[in-house]
Amino acid sequence: MQVLPRVATAPRLTPRHVALDDLADLGPSLVDSDTLVTEQRVHSIALTAHSSEFVEMASLAVEGGTLADSDWYRTNWVDVALSSVDAANASFTESGLKRIIWDHCRMTGIQAGGCTIEDAGHLGCPMTMANLRFSNLQRVVFDGCDLTGADFTSARLTDVTFLDCQLGGAQFQQAQCSRVLVAGGSLGGIRGLSSLRGATFRLDGLDEIAQEMASELGFRLIER
Repeated sequence: MQVLPRVATAPRLTPRHVALDDLADLGPSLVDSDTLVTEQRVHSIALTAHSSEFVEMASLAVEGGTLADSDWYRTNWVDVALSSVDAANASFTESGLKRIIWDHCRMTGIQAGGCTIEDAGHLGCPMTMANLRFSNLQRVVFDGCDLTGADFTSARLTDVTFLDCQLGGAQFQQAQCSRVLVAGGSLGGIRGLSSLRGATFRLDGLDEIAQEMASELGFRLIER
């Protein structure tokens, strides 16, 4: 029986998949509602506080810029790699994110509650206070991310890895977990630990897990 998460599929952006055209800037004039933006290597994205609905982003490599405070309703992002992008407080409503990588992007306060997120990598991203309530995560990796105060309440986590992440104050109440791995990082103050039943924890986190379980169950731990 497999207990470790299955590996996520990377965005299909190699030359055998797609030929990307260079685009210096991707701004609001190119991202109207009901449009398709595809097959571009974007050197700077400029969509601060932009609002769109029914947009599809497909086969994009984004190398910088900002999505901060933007609002996306029922959008699809497929085969997208974002590097050093500011996505703080961006909001994704009823959206799908598939084969997507966020590489050292600022994602503080990002709103993705109720979204479907598949084959996604979050690498070295600040994600404090991220909202992932009721989201459906499949084959998702959080590697070296600060998830302090992140909210996974009632989320479905399947094949999800937390590697060396800060999870202090993160909430997992009523989450459903299958093949979840927590390895390294900090777990102090994690909430809803019982909802992670069935998850695999690396041994070096057992002390913090014991403390949090004791707190949640009303036990006291003492030295011998």
